[in-house]
Amino acid sequence: MRIGIVGAGAMGGLFGSKLADAGMDVVLIDTWNEHVSAINEDGLRVRTPDGDRSVTHPTATTDPAEVSSVDVVIITVKTDATVDALEAATPIIDAETIVATFQNGFTAHETIPDRIDTGTFVGGTTRHGARVVEPGMIVHDASAETVVGNSDNGGNQLAEILTTAGFEMKSTSDIRPYLWDKQFISIGVKPTAALTGHVNGDLVEFDAAAEVLEELVSEADRVREAKGINAITTNPVAMVKAFCRTNPDHVSSALEDVRNHRKTEIEHINGAVARYGEEAGVPTPYNQVVTDLVTAKEHQYTNQPSRSNG
Repeated sequence: MRIGIVGAGAMGGLFGSKLADAGMDVVLIDTWNEHVSAINEDGLRVRTPDGDRSVTHPTATTDPAEVSSVDVVIITVKTDATVDALEAATPIIDAETIVATFQNGFTAHETIPDRIDTGTFVGGTTRHGARVVEPGMIVHDASAETVVGNSDNGGNQLAEILTTAGFEMKSTSDIRPYLWDKQFISIGVKPTAALTGHVNGDLVEFDAAAEVLEELVSEADRVREAKGINAITTNPVAMVKAFCRTNPDHVSSALEDVRNHRKTEIEHINGAVARYGEEAGVPTPYNQVVTDLVTAKEHQYTNQPSRSNG
């Protein structure tokens, strides 16, 4: 089984390491030269918070043209890079290829099916947590269920492959309820962390931050209901708060993006909730405001706007 991972960062590295460790022929494709070089020279190193370490040796490259067609392509790039990633991956996708996504947000699940001319799309979501700490090394922070959709056409096959690699898997005919259930955490945590600078535990410890988190998730749940998508969790606010308390020291990727002057994925998470709410006639003032505020914060370091003399 030959598998291409497009985006070899935290989540791509985690999938790649576990699949390679299970004996799969894995190729990691990424634009980060230092990361690719470190993987090829010293292997892909994975560490858990408990200190357990493993090393696997998948092939890594910055040039998809060097890779022949694969059985499975897993897209794990930042959501803004989805279109470019798909264009770069075209040489490795043929009619038999499963093209899967485990990206943050909602929009990749809309973009990818419209952008691939061949292959079978499988949407997915995972609650695993990981982060890159240096070129060639990731930390696997949390293990949890991974869900794939399109169970009748590619999803079951992908679930079997990932089960072989040690993932706890579920396959479903409708990924949307699971996608929303996972994104409730991102909807509440990411913008609140990015704007306050708080780690997860502090987001529910301080009343002001907790109130914003609650409103963000509550708005999103009303949008989900208006869209006719079934609920997995009956009380998503309580679920998100429990997640924060269980992982009190975790630094949200959105906060890491802001600290490192990178663009966040807020537009594809809270921004998407606001757009869906407008379409469904559901007010989403909190989601719209945090999207605007985080986007304005990004302008401080990505594209400083000119100041008016007026």
